[in-house]
Amino acid sequence: MAEVVLDKVTKVFTTFKKREKVNVTAVNHLKLDIRDGEFLVLLGPSGCGKTTTLRIIAGLEIPTEGKVYIGNRDVTKYPAKERGIAMVFQDYALYPHMNVYENMSFGLKNLKFPKEEIKRRVETAARILDIEELFDRKPKGLSGGQRQRVALGRAIVRQPQVYLFDEPLSNLDARLRIQMRAELKELHMNLKTTSIYVTHDQIEAMTLGNRIVILELGTIQQIGTPEEIYNKPSNLFVANFIGTPPMNFFTCGVSRDDDLKFVFENGKKISVPNTLKNKLQDFMNKRITLGIRPENISLEKGKNSVEASVTSSEFLGINVLIHFKVGEERGTIYMNSEKATSIGAGSKIPLLFDPDKIHVFDPETGKNIGLIK
Repeated sequence: MAEVVLDKVTKVFTTFKKREKVNVTAVNHLKLDIRDGEFLVLLGPSGCGKTTTLRIIAGLEIPTEGKVYIGNRDVTKYPAKERGIAMVFQDYALYPHMNVYENMSFGLKNLKFPKEEIKRRVETAARILDIEELFDRKPKGLSGGQRQRVALGRAIVRQPQVYLFDEPLSNLDARLRIQMRAELKELHMNLKTTSIYVTHDQIEAMTLGNRIVILELGTIQQIGTPEEIYNKPSNLFVANFIGTPPMNFFTCGVSRDDDLKFVFENGKKISVPNTLKNKLQDFMNKRITLGIRPENISLEKGKNSVEASVTSSEFLGINVLIHFKVGEERGTIYMNSEKATSIGAGSKIPLLFDPDKIHVFDPETGKNIGLIK
């Protein structure tokens, strides 16, 4: 196992646009310490720089600036084979003409390992992954899940310092992804090897990661545990990206009547929670963005409730996801399906926000005002 450190890593690609040379910054001044033995997830939308970051750690890309350390060694200019890493790809990358045993042992043969050691490592990995009966099959005779296990096995036999995963579950169907997520989690708990996992799927990130790194345009937006990322988003981008459905956002003013109030676009006012009053003193008579997650809104009337119009609903089994509008701004709320039977499009409903779950963002900087010290 090993710690991985990225020290001010930048990667600039040169491309051509309308025959003119253009520099594109894929990773921008990235500073990241990945702890020994942790499962860290790089999460973000397409084009955010997460795969480029993984390829830099792997040695498949050389950074334009900065350094990469694995286990206290500066490996910035080392080739991939000398970094003590093993990588699992999205497309499995199995050799079609080789059977499972040959695919799993191929890397060790190239490294001139003794036959007995190769046999021991392959059989151990196969036993962990429950694929011993597949040794004689070729990739075309395997299901997607079996191919993924073989790809994992090929990585395990190398006994690397660091595992790198590049969206390894994206080609699997939804049911198999759930199963493989659980197996990956169990595998990491057993091996306790430093693992870095790239995905655009927030459910994978939340269920697998000890910590999550949110990336956008090659820049870190937030680093934290799944609970920290979900409950204390550092900015509007993170708050909007994490959550299915995402957080609700409302444009509000801040005014003082008998007390500090949020003022919605439709003129409705609700009290500012005590925990946010001092934070909002500099935003008097200015616009802010109020954020709250669907599960933190209840249908109750009160002096702090807001009237909304229902636009549609989605039946999800136990719950119904109700879509609504406050003025022209849209949002969603969860309701128990038994209670939602009488709520249809066009209905007027009261929304009561849990004051302890309200987030307030500066619309200019995007920062979560409640987290600013």
